[in-house]
Amino acid sequence: FSDAIFRTHEGNLPDDSVQVMHDTDTINQLSKFAKVHSALWFYRKQLMQDMSNHGYPIVRPMAFHYGNDKITWDLNNQFMLGEELIVCPVLKQGDYSVQCYLPAGGDEWQSIWNNQATNSYDNTGIWQDCPAPLGKPCVWY
Repeated sequence: FSDAIFRTHEGNLPDDSVQVMHDTDTINQLSKFAKVHSALWFYRKQLMQDMSNHGYPIVRPMAFHYGNDKITWDLNNQFMLGEELIVCPVLKQGDYSVQCYLPAGGDEWQSIWNNQATNSYDNTGIWQDCPAPLGKPCVWY
């Protein structure tokens, strides 16, 4: 969810890094997220146009769109892909859920994987516990 170009990172030490052809599970995950990346092509194309025309980054800090919400100023464990998607990656090995901050914005937020919907009804953002098992990162739109 965080790159304009879908690519692997085999690095300059391939014997010391897991490679995409490592095993069947790795190949299946690569295939799944190649499809996700492809499904977002038209959205990414618009984001690249916005970057070219206005200098807006494709991957953005939360405060870029929600600067009036002071909580977003210090969020360093989640980001936005454009202005539509909030991505809250699991950063600690062994965790299968993550706390994600969803700012108030008028509309409800929905999980990309299960359509769980949430909204902050008092015009303040909310912290949401988000399941994020391997292969299903926490993403809201």
